[in-house]
Amino acid sequence: MSGEGQESTRHRVFFALWPEPALRCALHRLALELRGGRAVPKGHLHLTLAFAGLVTPEQLTCLKAQADEVRVPTFRLQLQRLAGFRRAGVAHVGPEVQAIPEALMELARQLNQVLAECGVAAERRQFRPHVTLRRKTHPPRARAVALPEWRVQRFVLVESGDAGRPGAYRLLGEWPLRDESGEGGAGD
Repeated sequence: MSGEGQESTRHRVFFALWPEPALRCALHRLALELRGGRAVPKGHLHLTLAFAGLVTPEQLTCLKAQADEVRVPTFRLQLQRLAGFRRAGVAHVGPEVQAIPEALMELARQLNQVLAECGVAAERRQFRPHVTLRRKTHPPRARAVALPEWRVQRFVLVESGDAGRPGAYRLLGEWPLRDESGEGGAGD
């Protein structure tokens, strides 16, 4: 079978936190206030937890099934530091390093384990939680910003594009956060 036929049956996917509408609007306003490059479309704003990249239909089925086994309680996340990645040419917002919730780190760890269980190679770089606001830009000087608190109660699986090519985002599934007993976390 040619590689071209296989490419069209693959899906480009990642696990992410998907902002609720009020936070999404605030993030988009912040992105529009920055200069240079291009703003990430409002509907694409997210916090990547685990990037799978191109996966086969079988791997996609596995990712969805294994995501059912993730057990992390709900948590609160404060995106309060505007900064950027110089090499990647992006502006982003994320939590202060000392304020990263342990539950967020555990969620990313478990989802990377899901990738491994489904035969998908996880990214080697260290997880640095952030929401990309602008691409192809000079990173802004790091500074504090005021955004609504994020009450994280679920994670999602997102497909980027069609037939393995980047493009519009489509939610393929969502899972509520819950503790070891299977109960939803309090979030309070």
